[in-house]
Amino acid sequence: SWTDDAIGRRAAPPMRGTPAVGAACALWLALVPCVGGSSMQFEHISSYDRRLSILLSVAPDVHRELPLPLEDRLSSPCWQRNGSRHCLPAFFLAGAMQCGAGDLWQRLRQHALVPSRHDALSHWWTNHPRSRAGDFNTYVRRFSNEATLRAIEAEPGSLLGDASPATFTFIFAESLRLHYRYLDAFNACYAQCKGKNPPADVPACKLRLRASEGGYRANHCYAVAAQATAPLSFNIPSFAATILPSLKVIVLLREPAERLWIAYWNYGQYPARYGQSATGFAFYFGNQSADWRQCERLHGSHACALRFEGHGPTQADVYYHCDQLIKGMYSEFVGEWQVSIVPPLDTR
Repeated sequence: SWTDDAIGRRAAPPMRGTPAVGAACALWLALVPCVGGSSMQFEHISSYDRRLSILLSVAPDVHRELPLPLEDRLSSPCWQRNGSRHCLPAFFLAGAMQCGAGDLWQRLRQHALVPSRHDALSHWWTNHPRSRAGDFNTYVRRFSNEATLRAIEAEPGSLLGDASPATFTFIFAESLRLHYRYLDAFNACYAQCKGKNPPADVPACKLRLRASEGGYRANHCYAVAAQATAPLSFNIPSFAATILPSLKVIVLLREPAERLWIAYWNYGQYPARYGQSATGFAFYFGNQSADWRQCERLHGSHACALRFEGHGPTQADVYYHCDQLIKGMYSEFVGEWQVSIVPPLDTR
């Protein structure tokens, strides 16, 4: 039977076709505490100067352009530089994933005041700065092509949009623009340990892994890397608001249990690992919810939602770091959007 007692219970190691004994869960009952149970207590950095100082270290390509000398007569944020106009989005259609944002964008772009001759789904805010998404100037160029600039000049009330649907739920893996320094610091730390003869001045490296795996442990590298990245209080909402103080944000949300079911089937790795059946889904949810509860007990709901795999090897080893479960925990993300965006995000 699917009872409240089964919620969050870990199943046996998942195998395709294996019955999910002990892992079956009352999906809605299990998700309610995760979706609505957040204390909503988080630090918000209201000081513009403090946010600028963080940008100097985590996004210097952005910092050196701020503040932007925006043209008051235009509804989209545009400015002149070296005799040319440059623009950025006036609004985000920020997601959430599997919630219909793509469909809404296709409808919005039909409006005469929403130019659409640009790449609106670059996921620039969530991608690594050394990825194809590029640096800040690359992002600006996406909104500053000739066709877009002609539309802006012809109709100053035009509104440019960014419709990247991963932006709203800024989990660790989808905030790499702010956290690439974490990866760099971790890799540099681990590089001291991965050889057969780690340096004597790094005693943590001497904790051997199992002989079959070779190398040395680098558990201490998680704490080292955490010191190199943006603080827990500085995420995509604060980042975006520092650059675009008049930004508007549109978010579509779907009932979270339904969203999780759709995500399970949308991404092939989950049914491939757990099984292409409702039983496989129950296996998946039983494992993921148990791993989430363990992290939550140790580090708290908000810190786990935003930095799950950054807390240590236990969380880093969890299959896809509970990503789809966390993406349905809307309350962990909406608060920071609400305090960062003026006027506040409309949550009707």
